[in-house]
Amino acid sequence: MKQLIPVYFIRFLARFPLFVMRCVGHLLGWVVWFLGLKDADTTRKNIALCFPALSAKEKKQLAKRSVCESTKTICELGIAWCWSDADIQRVIHRIENLELLHNAYAQGKGVIVCAPHLGNWEILGYYLGRNFPTTIMYLAPENPQLHDLMCRGRGRNDSELAQANRRGVLTVLKNLKRGLVAGILPDQVPENEESGVYSPFFGQPTFTMTLIPSLIQKTGCAVVFAYAKRVKGGFDIVFRAPDEQLTSTDIQTAVNALNESIERCVEDVVVQYQWEYKRFKKRPDGKTKFYDQLSY
Repeated sequence: MKQLIPVYFIRFLARFPLFVMRCVGHLLGWVVWFLGLKDADTTRKNIALCFPALSAKEKKQLAKRSVCESTKTICELGIAWCWSDADIQRVIHRIENLELLHNAYAQGKGVIVCAPHLGNWEILGYYLGRNFPTTIMYLAPENPQLHDLMCRGRGRNDSELAQANRRGVLTVLKNLKRGLVAGILPDQVPENEESGVYSPFFGQPTFTMTLIPSLIQKTGCAVVFAYAKRVKGGFDIVFRAPDEQLTSTDIQTAVNALNESIERCVEDVVVQYQWEYKRFKKRPDGKTKFYDQLSY
């Protein structure tokens, strides 16, 4: 969805207070929902798949709210990318469990901050870059203007950006060995078969990256999970400890722990997870058109 939003729309909204952005985001979410656009359809299917115990009414309500939260995230992009430091600081209300990150950083072996697609991860990225020497791994959007705005916004605090490719992985590896912080979205679906394994996520076999366990084994770095959840008038940044098995030398055990850790974060604010993302597009049964075939 973000790829379809014009850059001038993000810049325009950045001129307004947060509550205006969220109102526009809520209205945009209703439009996406009632027009039955692809993102709304994917959200419904993912929620039906992951929460089978919910009633049909509960699934519909959760999906509708989730779509609105996702469009709010898009409308809030201008905060992290365009606002001044002082203005951003005013909308960051609380930092929970910050000692987890400080203690991990103090070990001097580098820290991976795993940031699921939960809440507003751009606000989290801003906070990390402002307070720690941080490398942010990302997928480049197809829109070159959006890519330019995103890179300038994410690099405003001298954060180093590393694209999600071989060169980017080498950059992250190098900086972790230097004892720095690396921000990685742990719930991206790997493109290559050799880059992931299937692991349960909300009870579903999910193709999940092996990159993070691999970096842990190569560097001995620490790991902290984090997200910036949307609260009234701003955001709370939350840090969480990972499942202890994430450091296992058995790759399957470690990846299972990775998904378990993501689940714990999502369960805090289920509605703010990016359920429009096709996390289950690769299936162990080889079905490549899973979302087209799934009924709900």
